[in-house]
Amino acid sequence: MRIIVHGMGAVGGVVAAALFRSGSEVVSIARGGMLDAVRERGLRLRAPGLDETLPVPVVAHPREIAWRPDDAVILCMKGQDTAAALEALRDAGLSRQPVFCAQNGVENERMALRFFPNVHGVTVMMPALYLEPGEVAVFTEPKHGIFDIGRYPRGTDAADEAMRERLEAADIACFPRDDVMASKHGKLLLNLNNVLRAALGEAAEPGALGQAVRAEALAVYAAAGIAWEDVGASDPRRDALIRPVDGLPGVRRRGGSTNQSLLRGAARVETDYLNGEIVLLGRLHDVATPINAALARIGARDCPSAATRRRTSRPQWRPRPCPDARPQTGTAWPASARAKVARRIASSSAASVSVKASRRSLSMSRTPITAPPASFTGITSSERVEDEQAMWPGNASTSGTSCVLPVRAAAPQTPRSKGITRQP
Repeated sequence: MRIIVHGMGAVGGVVAAALFRSGSEVVSIARGGMLDAVRERGLRLRAPGLDETLPVPVVAHPREIAWRPDDAVILCMKGQDTAAALEALRDAGLSRQPVFCAQNGVENERMALRFFPNVHGVTVMMPALYLEPGEVAVFTEPKHGIFDIGRYPRGTDAADEAMRERLEAADIACFPRDDVMASKHGKLLLNLNNVLRAALGEAAEPGALGQAVRAEALAVYAAAGIAWEDVGASDPRRDALIRPVDGLPGVRRRGGSTNQSLLRGAARVETDYLNGEIVLLGRLHDVATPINAALARIGARDCPSAATRRRTSRPQWRPRPCPDARPQTGTAWPASARAKVARRIASSSAASVSVKASRRSLSMSRTPITAPPASFTGITSSERVEDEQAMWPGNASTSGTSCVLPVRAAAPQTPRSKGITRQP
């Protein structure tokens, strides 16, 4: 089996480097700065006890590959780039070879099945980092990550077993399973807070607002009859196989994939395929999902890089280093964008949010949720939040200002309406 790793970001870079290092035949498909860096000097992989630069073969487009019957493709790009990648693969000659979707969200497999008959889901548990072209890092031991794999929509086959052997040899724990999408739906629950953490800062805990985001998703899963499995901190495999480390020599963790995308200056993030998935399912099954809808809009409209690209007359914003250089304290979102985030969350959220802001940092404390998310309708126009200047003062004071973004409960719904507030 020759493995084609399509998308050399954090996960794709670690997978390609680890497979190559273990002796597997690998070809990677990359673009931009990563493509140029790997061609020029190789791919640097850093992990606990490991720092190597590897000459991983890389191409810019699938048409540069002479496809073979024994090829297998691992998709590692973000969800918003999947459709274009699938079209390019089909045009280049890929046909019946297995396609493994090592991506967040649960839509990629469905898209791939429109193009190819042999599609596999992959649940990725791998805290990887990619900020500098040509360099990736992973912060776990003794394994680089845990992958659940299986045929989509269900079952396993010989391709899963062959991939398992190669991933295990590359220090990536791999578990073939008949119901891989249950695992992927469990991982989606973890990824719903990606945009929230990116907006509020790497050190911020989602708190009650994060719980409300998850509660909406669970209500949607129940209405849709979707099975899911917990692959979070309670998964015993994590302690045994991917114990986290705080940092590596010369590199520290910088949050999840959405935060890293923003730090790299990406114009788009994958929120539409994370929170947007919950919104889609909610609309299909008449379950209100106002908080996830708000976060999806935030990811689409308030992404700093996307905003600066729309305003081409202004220079692109670049993140500043954290003032004290402590781990887990930087943020990819400037204060002006965070102010918009707070206001948009307030207009759709099911939790009261207390925002304490200063010129250097943002912290959020939230009151417990007293009713299910579906019983909230957001704030009225009279319940205004403080303006951006009040929330993030620009004067000489650094003590910060606090404000509360209130959300009122809706009137009880009649039994006929089933407690559902439809979204526009």
